[in-house]
Amino acid sequence: MPSLELLHTPGSKEYIIAQSYLKNDDPNAEERIRMEAGEDGVHYMHTVKIGSGLKRIEKENDITAREFYGFQDRLDYSARPVMKTRYRMPYRNQVIEIDIYPNWDEHAILEVELRSGNDPVHIPDFIEVVKEVTGDKAYSNYSFAFAPLKL
Repeated sequence: MPSLELLHTPGSKEYIIAQSYLKNDDPNAEERIRMEAGEDGVHYMHTVKIGSGLKRIEKENDITAREFYGFQDRLDYSARPVMKTRYRMPYRNQVIEIDIYPNWDEHAILEVELRSGNDPVHIPDFIEVVKEVTGDKAYSNYSFAFAPLKL
């Protein structure tokens, strides 16, 4: 878990995120709605991911609050909403996102947004990579939503 003080660097933004999964008839599609609240207001998104692996098709659209709440009748109640705090910051000509989950005290998930798949990945010195989880479905938000609840 990186120091929260180090995540508040110049240019970084903090968001509280709640995302829920929707019922979908396509077994190859993952569909969700997301609400992000940060210093620049509240934003709503609808996302459909089709396929598997790193090269899947992702269609993400900004939606209105009315549209967001209109999706509530399609919520998949077998999945828990995924709650997290995201820190988004520029770093060496890329954007890094660090997600901190309320049920994890020791770890966070880092995602690097690249302009091209050929770009080199740069990880800040204050981040210790414990495990590479790229492509590991066990660390996806979708898996977190459907994982058995540990009491």
